[in-house]
Amino acid sequence: MKNNILLLVIIFSLVVNIYHHRSAFTTPYDLAYWQKQFSYSQIVIGDKAPYFFSDSEVYSIVGYKYITGEDPMHLHTEAPPLGKEIIGLSILLFNNPNVINLLLFISILFLLFLISRYIGISVFGSLLAVFLVLLDPLMWSAVIEPLLDISQLFFLSLALLAFLKSLTCYRWLIICQFAVGFMMATKFYFNGLILLGVFCLAAALANNFRFFIRFILTLPLIALAYMLPYLVSFKNGAGLWEFIKFQRWLTTWWAGNARVPWGGIFPIIFSGQWLTWWGKKLTVPVPEWSLLWPATLITGLLSLRNNPSLVVWLWSVVYLVFISCSSPFPRYLVALYPFWVILSLRWFTINKCKN
Repeated sequence: MKNNILLLVIIFSLVVNIYHHRSAFTTPYDLAYWQKQFSYSQIVIGDKAPYFFSDSEVYSIVGYKYITGEDPMHLHTEAPPLGKEIIGLSILLFNNPNVINLLLFISILFLLFLISRYIGISVFGSLLAVFLVLLDPLMWSAVIEPLLDISQLFFLSLALLAFLKSLTCYRWLIICQFAVGFMMATKFYFNGLILLGVFCLAAALANNFRFFIRFILTLPLIALAYMLPYLVSFKNGAGLWEFIKFQRWLTTWWAGNARVPWGGIFPIIFSGQWLTWWGKKLTVPVPEWSLLWPATLITGLLSLRNNPSLVVWLWSVVYLVFISCSSPFPRYLVALYPFWVILSLRWFTINKCKN
């Protein structure tokens, strides 16, 4: 009975949030206006542009151009194309850049439920994990804006679930490797490489030689998935060597981004204070901050002793260390907070069983 009640609460909360943010999903995308603005933007004119697009504005119009035939190796090349193509597809299908974000978020909630169940959390605990993620304002701030974080979280969640399932059914490795490749093609590819490193370590620790060999043999699928969003570039004549040189340039571009002191993400997590590094270097409050961020991080880290959740724990720790060494943005926590919640509930499950 309590499971059904919580499920109804989740559905009700989802509907309420969708209704509350309905303008983000129903406002038509003014394609003619943004096409005109784009011609005067920094993407076309450079630093002398009279109008500087925000990331969400860039991803929307560039994504639409990708999905209608523009070459991602020659237009806004700083980020891989798949996340922007997904936004462009949303504009093409729904005349709105956020609708697919919403559909992906609903899919993510289902994937998080399955991950929770797979690592031994009860049905009620798994639904509670979904409910806590659903209530988090940071998640909705990512859903209602055409950025890349929700798309990345979808492929990340799919990859984690597929890896867990592949430990007993090797066919899931195909889905796992494709999901890793698509994650790499959504945002900065190094995020996907971190996940791949986590999978390699978890596969080695699984004490299953046959599984480890099959995991290694399916690695080329990652490269295939990563290249698929560049299909237009290959159709336009780009060769493999040109593609590799392009990726080398992309790596150099990201490596040249602003360097900041280590640990800037931790004030965001523990106090909701964002120490900016540009301009006057102000301390900006994070409006989406919740006490659950530090609480779930701490209790989630305590769940290390639980072997079924090892791969989730490794991702949560390794990626946190990575973003602590880079320019911090609150939205980076979209790829972490759902898994802190899952690990925390697993920790409570372990301690409840002991008592």
